[in-house]
Amino acid sequence: MSQFTATIAKTSKFFVRNRALLLGIVAWPLALTAIMAETELAAFSDTVKPLAIGDLTIAMVMFAIMLACIMNLPSSIARDREIGLLVKLRSMPVRPLIDTLGRLVAYLVFAFGVSGLVIILGLGLGAQFGGGATELLESVCFLLMAIASAAGIGLIMGSFIKSVQGTAFIGLAVSVILAYLSGIWIPYGELSAPLQAFSRLFPISSASSSMFYLLLGQDVAGYDPLTMSQVVTGVVLSAALLVIGVTVYHRTSWRTDSVRTDHGLRGRLLRRRLGGRDAQVTQPGTG
Repeated sequence: MSQFTATIAKTSKFFVRNRALLLGIVAWPLALTAIMAETELAAFSDTVKPLAIGDLTIAMVMFAIMLACIMNLPSSIARDREIGLLVKLRSMPVRPLIDTLGRLVAYLVFAFGVSGLVIILGLGLGAQFGGGATELLESVCFLLMAIASAAGIGLIMGSFIKSVQGTAFIGLAVSVILAYLSGIWIPYGELSAPLQAFSRLFPISSASSSMFYLLLGQDVAGYDPLTMSQVVTGVVLSAALLVIGVTVYHRTSWRTDSVRTDHGLRGRLLRRRLGGRDAQVTQPGTG
């Protein structure tokens, strides 16, 4: 098995084994979609409700992507660091870039899978979307832009937050806050002027507004996000976030001294036995 496919398999196993985190990422968007469709949107007329549920579905697709890449991705990095896997990989003929690409591909598939579940639920609740094949293809491209942006943020967080629990809680908080501030969960017209500017610049909300515009119309999007300047800005910022995330991840997580192998009380006892704080300790299973 090549390093690329091995990394994809390893990352996929993290999804399956960490059932609580997996359930949260899948259940949160699905539950919120169902609950909000039957509560906040229940009073809408039959002519407006399908568009409103379509709006809700796209918003929850973006939230699912943010949870997958901003909460789960850094958690997998923190887990590999905690169990000493990054130390072990550094002692093997493993290329950091291939490891990163394999990790990102696994999350790309995962994000598309969760997004598909949200869309299926939205359609089952009565969501309707407009546009043809061209608009659908363009929407998929904007979805990829959102995934790249969120993955870049996740790589940055995973590089600096060391614990799995910390990345999960902080990632959830960041996802919810960004969903509100960027207008993914709030209509664009209800945002203040500074937040409207942020919504147009932030690649994930820019992508969601573009999907609103393509599949539901300008009235739902609140403005026309498909201007050349905004599309180019969104693509550039999305690529920049991903490149920065990959660079930071390589320089911190793959550095010789980036991962401590002397965890907890056992590490302190081993250092004392070896006669100093700076003694190099190799735990079983990390060499």
